[in-house]
Amino acid sequence: MRPMLALLFAAFAVTAHAESTLLYNINGYTMNNGDKVRLAAIEYEDGVIKKTYRPGEAVDGSEADQRIDGKGRTVLPGLIDAHGHVGGYGWALGAVDLTGSSSEFEAAQRVAAFIEDQTSATNWVVGRGWNQVLWPGKAFPNRAALDAISKRRPIALGRVDGHALWVNSAALELAGIDDDTKDPDGGQIIRDAEGKATGVLIDNAMDIVWETIGEPTIAELEAQIVRGMEAAAATGLTTVHDAGISARELEAYRNLQRRGELPIRAYPMLSVLDPANDPILDAGPSRTDDGMLIVRSVKISAD
Repeated sequence: MRPMLALLFAAFAVTAHAESTLLYNINGYTMNNGDKVRLAAIEYEDGVIKKTYRPGEAVDGSEADQRIDGKGRTVLPGLIDAHGHVGGYGWALGAVDLTGSSSEFEAAQRVAAFIEDQTSATNWVVGRGWNQVLWPGKAFPNRAALDAISKRRPIALGRVDGHALWVNSAALELAGIDDDTKDPDGGQIIRDAEGKATGVLIDNAMDIVWETIGEPTIAELEAQIVRGMEAAAATGLTTVHDAGISARELEAYRNLQRRGELPIRAYPMLSVLDPANDPILDAGPSRTDDGMLIVRSVKISAD
């Protein structure tokens, strides 16, 4: 072990000196063989902790290049979310949030505000979170409220439970749904007393619209993943486990890792429901050299 350390130190001697940092005046906690340990200061370099200081232990002898006063704040080991859906979360952050809307009118106004705030408008406007049970009368919404906002841009808004979709007339037209369209197996096109489609689609009927929207591009998947991971990082998370991804999502993850654009570490689980994951499973576990992307887990769904 000693010769190896000597070689490492020699290597550092002939390369540029890495900047070391002392974070002091903290209320830090970590674990040591199952025991909780309190820390008053941490010295680290290149993301690796080199030394820790217990309460009362002097830090005057530290040779760190820079010092940061923690001002008594609490420091914890990096938190990990063990079950999330990063891309879906990122998608939701870039969509209309209708959670808690108190009426059909309020939900529609949120859509209008979202469209107005968009800096670069894409064709489809998507969102999720409405719940008619919270509205006066508790009735399903109607496409007329969305048509009043936009007759040109198609709008598709998922219910809070994901089992219903509220769309406008432009979306129905693009999806090829009219008053004469038959209900698909396992789905329903809600109609009014005159038999006209109201703009609410239930369960498998939603697929007609989702298939019309189509799958996101790899670039769009990358953007969704980054958006979700940046939001996770803002809450203090250092790693996220993405529970059930497709082969295309893994491609997006790998692209981001190669470009150094993953904000935090990712531990995605391959979904067995995607046949394109089969060759990836055959290849076995993988871990990038920087530890930012680890693929060695599988998500199995059964009913």
